[in-house]
Amino acid sequence: MQQMTFQSLILKGLIRFGDLPAITLLPSEENLTYKELLEKTERLSYYLLRLGVGRGIHVATIIPNSLEGVIFGLAVQLCGATLVPLGENLGTREVNFILKEAKPKVVIMATQPHVSIILEYLEESNNPDVHIIGLPGFGVSYPEKFEVFQWPEGKIDLNLPISSGEDFALLSYTGGTTGTPKGVIHSQEGLGASMISASIEDPLDDRDRLLLSTPIVHSAGSLLWRALISGVHVHVMRSFNAEQFIQAIKDYRITTTFLVPTMLYRLIDQTKKMDYDVSSM
Repeated sequence: MQQMTFQSLILKGLIRFGDLPAITLLPSEENLTYKELLEKTERLSYYLLRLGVGRGIHVATIIPNSLEGVIFGLAVQLCGATLVPLGENLGTREVNFILKEAKPKVVIMATQPHVSIILEYLEESNNPDVHIIGLPGFGVSYPEKFEVFQWPEGKIDLNLPISSGEDFALLSYTGGTTGTPKGVIHSQEGLGASMISASIEDPLDDRDRLLLSTPIVHSAGSLLWRALISGVHVHVMRSFNAEQFIQAIKDYRITTTFLVPTMLYRLIDQTKKMDYDVSSM
């Protein structure tokens, strides 16, 4: 029997739900069905495989909440590589430390404040197999040594590596509030089991609409992945805004979300200033 992995769960989820809505970005309302999300993810996987990405390879991403952030995270997983997600609000000291410890072969970025420290990493590595990919459309000025991402055109011949349960799927770093960040390793089998157990404990399905506004490189990302495994329609905000958040719940009939205490306090304050309807929650 084939071993359960996070890679296999994600792939099955994207295939299973076809024409159902998968992702809507707010407030632009850019959206993708599961079929469209799978097609874009496979095309990105092809792009990454041609850079040498695969099992055992670390790929760091530093991308704000966006469709690109969702798709690149999924593509790294389909390649069987190890995702190293970095928050856009991390300081250059933390990013410098993580890059030197994790040693990613590919860094995918879309944040202006981190350009210089990532360029320094590229120059110090002095390795032609290290690639820095800058994403267009985020208002970032990339050095000539970076590669600006372009979608592969034409028909692709995709041959995905098959992950084993012991492969590392995710290397996530703690905030480093009491020292340097600590890397936390999640195996393919462990992350897959976590997704399954969370789905049993708190079931979601294709009748649910999930709203996320915290960075998807952190806890919200785990909920995003679990939702996509289950056919949920996920709505992603670029960042949290209390008024827009409440309006989104009403407009899109949101059924579930992810919040931290500070956000709850702001929402309570905001409800005193506007008419609202959160009955769908």
